[in-house]
Amino acid sequence: MHNGPFAFPGRQLTLDEYLDDSDNYFWKASKSGHWRLERLQSFVELADRSWDALVAGDWTRSMELLRQEIPETKQNEERIARNGGFRRVRVVREPFTPYLIWELNALRIRHEYGSSIHVVDAEAVAPLEADGDLPEILILCDEVMYQVLYDENNKADGAIISTDRTIVQHWAELIENLYKKGEDLESYFNRKVAGLTPSYAG
Repeated sequence: MHNGPFAFPGRQLTLDEYLDDSDNYFWKASKSGHWRLERLQSFVELADRSWDALVAGDWTRSMELLRQEIPETKQNEERIARNGGFRRVRVVREPFTPYLIWELNALRIRHEYGSSIHVVDAEAVAPLEADGDLPEILILCDEVMYQVLYDENNKADGAIISTDRTIVQHWAELIENLYKKGEDLESYFNRKVAGLTPSYAG
């Protein structure tokens, strides 16, 4: 388990503890909503049929499964919107990894039905990364922050949790600033991603 150079004081959680704890906050009504910063260019998704189809080499089936999930996605996004909304910054680097092409297609659906997602080129965050890549961050209700941890295969492996107001505010402001500089996902997708078909080699 690793957290890179941006470690902050907090309590380490197992993956199950992180999922249970964050779920309690995620569905809590909040005027400020939630923030997410994604920096890694590849992940291993857990229990996702569309991702599993891509890994198996079936892009058509992968996209079909995403479309099948639209009613559930729409319902979830409407609920999230009522609770304050969810804003996400997705850092991207070209050439795209197969994972990133897949994820941007999945995020486009979430964006269409409520999540507000902006894309930032990796070069734009370079001044912030003199000591290493930015971490994966989830901030819920301006109350709690998780630095999501991954193993050597980029599979989620727990998190560090902090409720320190100074730390939470610092990262919320950093993510919000990147969000303001980023490009709306729909615009970015149409320019850069539409029509791309990834190949997955494991």
